[in-house]
Amino acid sequence: MRRIDAHITAVLVLVVAFAVLPASTEGEAPGALPSLIEQARDPGAIYRPVPLWWWDGDQLEIERLKWQLDQLHEQGVDQVCLIYLNPLGSQPPYFTEDWWTLYQDMVDHAESLGMTVWLTDGVAWGSPFINNTVLEGNPEFRGQLLEARPQTVTGPRRARHEIPEGYEVEEILGAFAYRRTGAGIDLEDRHDLSGLLQGRKLEWDAPEGDWELMIFYYRPMGFQGDLELGFGKGYGVDYTSPEAMQKLIGLTTGAYDARVKEHIGQTVVGTFQDELVTHHHYGFPPFSKTFAAEFQERRGYDLVPRLGALFVDAGRLTDRVRCDYFEVLVQLFEEAFYEPYFTWHEDRGMMVAHDQFGRMDLIGQTWGYGDYYRTQSWFQVPGYDDWNQGTPGRNWKDAKLASSIAQLYDRSRVWVEALHSSGWGVDLQEQVWTLNENYIYGANLWDKHGFDYASYGTWYNWAAPTAHYRMPYWMHYRPFADYVTRMSFLQSQGEYLADVGVFYPVHTMQANYVAHRGATDMAAITETQFWAVGQHLLQNQIDFHYVNDAVLQAATVADG
Repeated sequence: MRRIDAHITAVLVLVVAFAVLPASTEGEAPGALPSLIEQARDPGAIYRPVPLWWWDGDQLEIERLKWQLDQLHEQGVDQVCLIYLNPLGSQPPYFTEDWWTLYQDMVDHAESLGMTVWLTDGVAWGSPFINNTVLEGNPEFRGQLLEARPQTVTGPRRARHEIPEGYEVEEILGAFAYRRTGAGIDLEDRHDLSGLLQGRKLEWDAPEGDWELMIFYYRPMGFQGDLELGFGKGYGVDYTSPEAMQKLIGLTTGAYDARVKEHIGQTVVGTFQDELVTHHHYGFPPFSKTFAAEFQERRGYDLVPRLGALFVDAGRLTDRVRCDYFEVLVQLFEEAFYEPYFTWHEDRGMMVAHDQFGRMDLIGQTWGYGDYYRTQSWFQVPGYDDWNQGTPGRNWKDAKLASSIAQLYDRSRVWVEALHSSGWGVDLQEQVWTLNENYIYGANLWDKHGFDYASYGTWYNWAAPTAHYRMPYWMHYRPFADYVTRMSFLQSQGEYLADVGVFYPVHTMQANYVAHRGATDMAAITETQFWAVGQHLLQNQIDFHYVNDAVLQAATVADG
């Protein structure tokens, strides 16, 4: 995959036949429209707009919260998603008894209005302290990062190498000398120097030739306190540890389950996860204390002597080692977090939606999630962010990716977080244009960012605008909200017919991602071609799905 000639596209365009079934209801002929039209008149709160409701900026008061819900309900906005910019500054403090009393009363009032409530899980945006809470009493749950300490040596001579004092080391995995081959190494022509290690240091009589000495170790993910509020002030947690993830889920969505159990799956219908950070604000590649053993069991060979292939080109084995590393990493992510989290919501009749990193960026998706397509298929509502952009020209790339995941993994909804940071001048006309274009690409759950609890006459705001009752067009909002509702319902029905499948080249990206250096030129070429194919199809009005290898492997061919 990595060494595909630059003149040959690394993107496979597959023309596939996707079955399509028209919407129908029990007892009616397939495609019967009268009942569908009738349902679209008022399909329920779950299809109505769902703004992000930022509980920042002022003292929370229950009467004010109820009044704001009343304003939204009057204009047809019958869903809200509670979220924080900085929960550490919440008044009253987040998750205290006073806070839970407010939350319970708010949900009770929403239920009385026939509204639904989404929660944010505190795992990603807005709750950086959750990781620290997970680590309290369980320091073994802290995430780890793989490191290599390289040194180039020309023999024959005595070589000395070390991990300097001051570098944090959890465990040294081993030390190896690989024969250099131009810009890379020969993974099979190596010397195991692990037995020469004296603490952090080693000495070795290098034979003739050029050698790359590497000491491999892993270290704890560092403290991130200098980033913006949503991501800072927290240590990394091990997302490959089932025990750590069980505790994390218990501290976040599990807390709501314990406090408002009677509303879970009823008024509280889902969770929104905003920009999950498993490791990528701390570094790459993620590792763990059990990773090497898991790799040996799952892939059938010892990773440690071959770790050099993650950091430099290692000849013919490079692709296999890198892709196998990512495969094990993704499996562990799935088993520890993604699948249990999906099941937690399924068991309670809830949905979990997302807007993750890697926007319009295959390289970023691979770096951040290992296999974005596969990991994000574990959400009942795949989603994306369509932020401050001109109209037309919305974020078709992530929209098509999210809607493809939804269609091919049998998910009925696609969340679009729309128009954050678009400014106070965005009117209803531009919102209609934005909605229409996003819905053409497959979205069907409208999250107009955002709705601020407090704004102080626009002196306080987050990612403006706050686009509801503070706006001059608010008196005209009901027809727009009804339009959103009908569109969201109709877009959620039936099965979607696409004429073309565009292959999502995850293994090419994995094989071309170099630890500590980033993506190769081949990864950049592949990404450019990948998006260019989608753009060409859309410009020629040919609809398509992005298709991953798992879907293709499970597919059957008919009438072809």
